[in-house]
Amino acid sequence: MKEKKIIPDDVNYTIASSQAYYIENSIKNVGSSAVVGGILAVLMIWFFLHNLKRTFIIAVAIPVSILGTFILMGLSNVTLNIFSLGGLVLAVGLMLDNCIVILENITRHQKEESLSAQDAAHIGSREVASALVASTLTNLAAIIPFFFIKGITALLFRDMVVTISVAFIISLLVSLTVIPSLTAYLFKVKSKKEKEGFSKRVIERAVAVYRKFLKLILRHKVITLGSVAALFILSIFLVGTLGREFLPQIDDGKITVKVKLPVGSALEETDKVVKNLEAIIKEMPGVGKVYSMVGGYWQRRNVYEKANEADVAIELVQKSRRPIPIVAFIKKLQKPLKDKPIAGAQIKVMKTPLRGIKKTSTSDIDIRIRGYNLDTLYDLAKDI
Repeated sequence: MKEKKIIPDDVNYTIASSQAYYIENSIKNVGSSAVVGGILAVLMIWFFLHNLKRTFIIAVAIPVSILGTFILMGLSNVTLNIFSLGGLVLAVGLMLDNCIVILENITRHQKEESLSAQDAAHIGSREVASALVASTLTNLAAIIPFFFIKGITALLFRDMVVTISVAFIISLLVSLTVIPSLTAYLFKVKSKKEKEGFSKRVIERAVAVYRKFLKLILRHKVITLGSVAALFILSIFLVGTLGREFLPQIDDGKITVKVKLPVGSALEETDKVVKNLEAIIKEMPGVGKVYSMVGGYWQRRNVYEKANEADVAIELVQKSRRPIPIVAFIKKLQKPLKDKPIAGAQIKVMKTPLRGIKKTSTSDIDIRIRGYNLDTLYDLAKDI
């Protein structure tokens, strides 16, 4: 802007607010979570299958399924956003279920019946095909009700539900086509007897412990079923103790302080109050930037001029470099304002609301009084 002479050379500027922070960080975090989740899934599969070829077959299924999911997402007019990528992260693990089932059945036929790789792939996939289709349709049936939700909830979760549904369909197609083909190709030559590795010994011991535990449960069926019923009833009562909110609280380090002086106050008086407030804020730990707008406020790309009002935007440093979270910071800032209140000034400290999500209020609790007599309304408001 200085190069184009839009602002004078002696004026410095900085970015006061940018929505790119939310978009870039959200996409980056969700994308990295998907990659890490895929890698961990492959490592767990290798641990349980203790065979590199089988692990490779499952590992190939992940990118193939994701690419197929992207194609159907495009046909469904779903973009890459926080919710669609979140659905993809959830679906990464679910994508492998069908693939593992069909691979394990093919391997069983090869080992127990000494069939060729091609015959084992054909018979093994045919045996479990109907079960995999039924399992996938069951998963789809469980999320179909989300398509009938209306309002902002439907707007938020539509992309996630569509992505998960598409991922289920693609994973079924991959498990019935790609997995048998790779198995028939990679296991043409019969491999030598597998050595007793650490993972195999751990799994065998876990299976032995499970068998003993299962026998114990089957000997005490009444106690087992009674315990399950008691836990189910207890969980129903515990649901009522859980908190409820539309969106979870996030620590993005952005705080807004609203200042309001009596009507008719001069702009200079408002500016003086804001400067005192800025001095208090800058003394607190973890403050990155402080931006003030005196003589009005900015809302929905419009500037409203009011000499007795001001907005102070606080941007804290990154969460990892901060000694306290944002909630504790707000409480710590409110304390000196309550202990030494500024005469005639109404000051409200709150988290900066996310743009693009319309909420009825920025406060936790709202009390509204309605009537036709202003004096009565004023007296009631003072009493509250």
